[in-house]
Amino acid sequence: MPSGDIRTLDALDVVNAEMAEEARTRTSPFETSTERGIARCAAEPEHCPVRSPKYQDLTHDGQDELIVGVEETRHRLVVWAFMVQGGVVHRILETVGMSLSVEVVEGDPVIRQSTGYPGYDRRTVYSWDPEEQTMNIRKIELDRPLSSSPGRTP
Repeated sequence: MPSGDIRTLDALDVVNAEMAEEARTRTSPFETSTERGIARCAAEPEHCPVRSPKYQDLTHDGQDELIVGVEETRHRLVVWAFMVQGGVVHRILETVGMSLSVEVVEGDPVIRQSTGYPGYDRRTVYSWDPEEQTMNIRKIELDRPLSSSPGRTP
């Protein structure tokens, strides 16, 4: 990645490369059915579990990072974020759960998940840690949803 612009990469290629790296070092991060779905993304984009990529400056260095979600069965969502550093793509965030929403607020990823407690969601805020060179959990809180409308989806 000599250009340093992560937007020039295909998000599906990044997901496939990360899956291959994970498979070399440990078990796959995805269920078998999700892996099959990812393998068919080019031929069947309407059934692709990889969501459209989003770009935000999460590291506050003026460069966008890639945020990609992969939806698994039972509505689990794997969220990965990647940055380019020294021409190499690095994963800086991984979270898995029954996410209701993912957003970026003031440069920090915020993941909202169901808690199982009626009327409350868990809100996890991640922030860039320049020492660790990764996104770390900054805050976890129980939060009442702003709306319980059916439009709230991951």
